[in-house]
Amino acid sequence: MTESAEQVSKPLKVTLKPRKSRPFFARHPWVFSDSIAKIEGDSKNTDEVALYSQEGAFIARGLINSSSKLRIRLYRWDDAPLDKAFWANQLDQAIALRHAVPAVDPEENARRLVFSEADGLSGLIIDQLGNQLVCQWTSIALHHRIDLFESLLKERFPDSGIIGLGDPSTADIEGFSPDQAEPVVRSGALTADDVVLIRHGGLNFHVSPLGGQKTGFFLDQGVNRRRVAPYANGRSVLDLFCYSGGFGLAAAKFGHAKTVVGIDSSKPAIALAEKNREANGLSADQVTFQPSDVAKALKKLIEANTQYGLVVCDPPKYARSRDNLNDALKAYRHLNENAMRVTEPGGFLASFTCSGVVEPAIFDEVLTRAAEHAGRTLQIVERLSQSPDHPVAASCPEGRYLYGVIARVL
Repeated sequence: MTESAEQVSKPLKVTLKPRKSRPFFARHPWVFSDSIAKIEGDSKNTDEVALYSQEGAFIARGLINSSSKLRIRLYRWDDAPLDKAFWANQLDQAIALRHAVPAVDPEENARRLVFSEADGLSGLIIDQLGNQLVCQWTSIALHHRIDLFESLLKERFPDSGIIGLGDPSTADIEGFSPDQAEPVVRSGALTADDVVLIRHGGLNFHVSPLGGQKTGFFLDQGVNRRRVAPYANGRSVLDLFCYSGGFGLAAAKFGHAKTVVGIDSSKPAIALAEKNREANGLSADQVTFQPSDVAKALKKLIEANTQYGLVVCDPPKYARSRDNLNDALKAYRHLNENAMRVTEPGGFLASFTCSGVVEPAIFDEVLTRAAEHAGRTLQIVERLSQSPDHPVAASCPEGRYLYGVIARVL
């Protein structure tokens, strides 16, 4: 759909069912299909909608996806078109925030530029990794405007390449084709084997935008790596699910850890971690990385009665929806129980969940049960969340997904 077509097309009129309007007047951006009473207009000409209450009051403008239960994503709460000027303003507001937040170092070259709902761009994440902009699309309706967004990015970052990718967990739901979900170079000459050197959180990292996890790097833990690092002072450190070495390298570089062992099941991630160790001037005597299944590695450490002064536990997302929440909580409990068993008495555990459906109070309860099973006492001394370049819209608390604690284990 071209921009000119958007400007001249009349938006579909969508009317909500009775008593369904309040969240949207409060600017929550997600309208599910079971809240909609009727849709009027020709969907062949536009996917833009104007949302109204049952009483006929205008609420917002948005984009519709007729094949998804998340039927409409809302973007504009005044009755005006979703045109180029609007999208440009949303993008500029997002970029301005990253310059305004003190914790986001302007001298570094890696940050999250756009965080979907939090920046009023539901369905789009943009990470800046050095000279690459990695755009992750989770809304097919917004993806229809990919050429427009890429032209806006080129105006603002003329020297950057652009990579597009989908989210495999939402691709089927949104209607992305398999090729749209795969990473693809949209602008520039990056190849699948290329790595990019970034500076983030005071450390140097080699990242693989086309072959790494998520958008190539976990930017959301940047502040937390520096928060956890001082607890490593003079201690041995175990970094579980270390990926490309973030927490372990910070513990060695800033926390003056005695030794660091990082474990991850991905051999390519371990190769990057070793490359990153060298990029930060650290020695293999101080920092080592092992490609191994974390559960199996923990079992061996427990059997050998090996313990560490600081254990970092940052696993992948165990719960993608509430459908598997109970199984995920059991997995978190078992993992943290074993992590506590390899933490020396008086040592520290930094434990995280990146599953948004696992609310902080629930995760605290998981840690309590884990301590009970491990026969240990847990003192929570700090609570952590995602870095400031991953903000949360007050109207959409679902954007908070990362939660962690630093706790002393007795």
